[in-house]
Amino acid sequence: MNYERAYTNIILRAKKRDEADAEDTYIENHPRHPVEAASKTQTGRTHSEATKSKMSKAHKGKKLSDDHKAKLSKALSGSNHPNYGKKLSDEHKAKLSKAKTGANHPNAKTADVYCCKTDKLITEGVVLSVWAKENGYNWGHLSSTARADRGEPNTETNRHQHKGVYARYV
Repeated sequence: MNYERAYTNIILRAKKRDEADAEDTYIENHPRHPVEAASKTQTGRTHSEATKSKMSKAHKGKKLSDDHKAKLSKALSGSNHPNYGKKLSDEHKAKLSKAKTGANHPNAKTADVYCCKTDKLITEGVVLSVWAKENGYNWGHLSSTARADRGEPNTETNRHQHKGVYARYV
């Protein structure tokens, strides 16, 4: 039985009879009231790893419709966003910054760098963005050589080399 629908119908009937206050109190305190029933189902419990795995598999590959995405966006934007109006402390900002520096930086992919003419390994296992900056190369161009498909022609969007070197992500 859909308790939420039943609850709504009872309240509407009660309001029509002008007994809403007494009926509302009775329904809200009823053990099968939808809010009460839902709040007690998982209180103090955790899902087993097997159940978590099943739930994860059930949601993998689900595509949200554009309409649903728009509704989610509207529901979580502006003052409805959980972080709306909150400011990060300077201490917290420093922790976030520290956590994303060096090898933990999103651009800190390790790569091997090769000479384009001889295919000889120049250096291996370096953070490409750091190596490029230290050695006078454009990191964006060097990164595109690491993503290039060697089976395709050497074009602006599919670069095979940059200033005589190319990279391969490890």
